[in-house]
Amino acid sequence: MADGNLVRNGELIVDTPIMYLSDNHRHLRIGNIDSRIVKGRVFESSDTFAITPEFTAEAIRVLVRRPFLALFHPQWYR
Repeated sequence: MADGNLVRNGELIVDTPIMYLSDNHRHLRIGNIDSRIVKGRVFESSDTFAITPEFTAEAIRVLVRRPFLALFHPQWYR
């Protein structure tokens, strides 16, 4: 999981964690989503080591809603 809290001088500067897109589990995952957009606040790809058109289409719908942090490990992709 990505560290989705923004901090300045050791103090939180946002009340809620920022949304994130990460491949930490070897598949793409969007977390800290507003529950009005996605129930459960998480959206994951079922494919490992791949960025599929199906995931991309749904991810775009979610990610355009608010700022997000992205973390990728390029060595995992072809």
